[in-house]
Amino acid sequence: MLKYGYGGRVLRIDLTERRYNVEDLDPSWIKPVIGGRAANTKRLYEELDPDCDPFGPDNILIFGIGPLTGSFLTASAYYTVTAKSPLTGILGDSAAGGQFAAEMKLTGFDQVIITGKADELLYLLITESGVDFVDCPKYKGMVITETTEAIRRDKKDYSVQVAAIGPAGEN
Repeated sequence: MLKYGYGGRVLRIDLTERRYNVEDLDPSWIKPVIGGRAANTKRLYEELDPDCDPFGPDNILIFGIGPLTGSFLTASAYYTVTAKSPLTGILGDSAAGGQFAAEMKLTGFDQVIITGKADELLYLLITESGVDFVDCPKYKGMVITETTEAIRRDKKDYSVQVAAIGPAGEN
């Protein structure tokens, strides 16, 4: 159940071990910040080793949404992705709009925190129940639109929302 616009849960995913853990979002932790970008920045500051290699498995990738995500407020359909930037060596983040953020809100997760490194190309199927780690070597080299279409076709569900990395992310 949403409280003050938050789903109240954080999803941590370890790609190396192919494990995940669901945590309750601490109200006292989220109260000083508003929105996915601020929460992601706080989380990165608190949990990331500043000396980690931005391209290495010790960097963390955080997807975050805010309390107004999925509401009827104009420009509320955004999520933010945050990590240590390989360009600057400090904060790097990007926001994207579309249905993905609203679907993330429906899972009840306010943040999805990804650590580690997968040994094979895979995608994460995230639902309110948890995570499935799906091997997908056949998607290698596909651009984002092709990957999105392939996942939807394979799942036989054209309402599935996809955040993909494309060939640049694979490299």
